[in-house]
Amino acid sequence: MNRMRCGSRRRPPVCVLLLSFIALPNLCRALNVLVVGGSGRVGGSTVRWLKTLSDRRQDAVEIAVGGRRRESFEAAVRNKIVPRTTPYIQFDLEDPVAVSTALQDWKASDDECLLVHTAGPFQGRTDPTLLRACIDMQIPYVDVCDEWDLAEKSKADLHQKAVDNQVPAIVSSGIWPGVSALMAAEGVDQLKSQSSDESNVKTESIDFSFFTAGTGNAGPTIVSATFLLLATPVITFINGKQVDVEPWTEKRSIDFGPGVGTKPVWLLDNPDVPTTALSLGKPNCQSRFGTDPNWSQVGATNAMRVDVTVNDGGNRKTKTLRIAHHDLEQCVGLATAAFALEVADSMREKSSATVQPGVYYPVELGNEARRNILKAAKEDAFVYEI
Repeated sequence: MNRMRCGSRRRPPVCVLLLSFIALPNLCRALNVLVVGGSGRVGGSTVRWLKTLSDRRQDAVEIAVGGRRRESFEAAVRNKIVPRTTPYIQFDLEDPVAVSTALQDWKASDDECLLVHTAGPFQGRTDPTLLRACIDMQIPYVDVCDEWDLAEKSKADLHQKAVDNQVPAIVSSGIWPGVSALMAAEGVDQLKSQSSDESNVKTESIDFSFFTAGTGNAGPTIVSATFLLLATPVITFINGKQVDVEPWTEKRSIDFGPGVGTKPVWLLDNPDVPTTALSLGKPNCQSRFGTDPNWSQVGATNAMRVDVTVNDGGNRKTKTLRIAHHDLEQCVGLATAAFALEVADSMREKSSATVQPGVYYPVELGNEARRNILKAAKEDAFVYEI
């Protein structure tokens, strides 16, 4: 039998090469992703999941990390939060000139690019500097903003500009806010689909409940964000109107399902409340959170429960949705990567895009995008009731 040696002049037929090129388009052109805040626990998890999910789909991806301090990045490399070979771009996130310069240097070609902003905490920030720069440079964008004022300003100020520049962007993504809002929208849709006349169905209430064991293995960011939220009035919706109430009040005991059980939770601010209430007919809407300092018993668990109640022609119906993972750090990175890749796919295949140009809250995404991301969030979940 003749064996082809390395360096032989024999080549596969042109038709084989052509078919290979057609069959594997995403291997020929890499997606370039800049994860701002990728040196942190949540950002580092996002970096790892972007690589894992892209490799699984056989999509070429080049990931860089951006941030203020090289020392933080070097520590992340030492601690194996991000791979040693990851490029690093240093710039001040609050300086518009520095941001634009850094993005121009990073986006040195016409290759497909995407920016993922995980550099929290977002509390106290008033200007969507990164999002504005991305829209100006036509770079699709995803963030994990959990500050309502900033998310609202992002959409109000920049949605039309994003539409005009053909840039898809999602703000307040991640696990919660993010996947939790998708759970609410899915619950409403499922209850409507059970009705003989969907036009008669009115959403009466949406209740969000979250539990995290300790810091959820997500490091100091969640601790600092929680302290800031404890000083922030809680946005609720009651009888169609926004009502701000005191944080860490109105305790409830919530069953998060097998492996977690019933936990106490208290009112805490969450942008899921205004985004879902304003998008789904202004039902009564509240969000509660609880934690367990005895994490030696429950690990770094993150559990979510969403209860949706509708009125269907005088009949009240309720749907409960629950998702729980063993590790907050891992599941928030997984969820953020899923949102990011949904945007990337929409950028690559505009004819079948599930995320259109504009600035969107997760609850505003269409059925296909929502279910794609919820399916991705199922990975490693020990409770998944959707």
